[in-house]
Amino acid sequence: MGSSISIEKLRKLAEENSAINIDDLINKIQYIKHDNLTKFEEKYLCLILCQFSADEIAFIYDKNRMPTRREIAQNKEYLKKRSGALRADASKGLNTYLKELIGLDDDTPLPQFKNGKLIKELRKVCKTNDVDNSNDEIRIVIKGAKKISQDMKDLLVKVISSIEFE
Repeated sequence: MGSSISIEKLRKLAEENSAINIDDLINKIQYIKHDNLTKFEEKYLCLILCQFSADEIAFIYDKNRMPTRREIAQNKEYLKKRSGALRADASKGLNTYLKELIGLDDDTPLPQFKNGKLIKELRKVCKTNDVDNSNDEIRIVIKGAKKISQDMKDLLVKVISSIEFE
């Protein structure tokens, strides 16, 4: 079981994932709506900006924590129904405001969130966080035997020259 995910954590995750200033985005949506976002709208917005799968969104929305693969598999039918209900609720308000924000007609479907198209469109109309990608570092952890042979280390160094062993 994972730790609880508060709305503050979700906002931070959404901002990190999308590079969109969440406060700016929410302010723009509230301007269009002429009212504050509901708790549902804010939470669902953050979840889609994190690009979780529909099943993960349903699980996180209901349980306020990250699911395990096993929990997703065990609850597949329920999560499918629940994610459909959440999408339907979002289409009544949040999706309408997002369409207006990015300049889409009511008949035009909202760009998909899972493949990043929605985020790309939102970045065009919202403040983005300055991200310096010049020194980005990717950390990959390979779990295996506690001891790696020198031959294996040499091979990995040939494949990934910047690899470090702990």
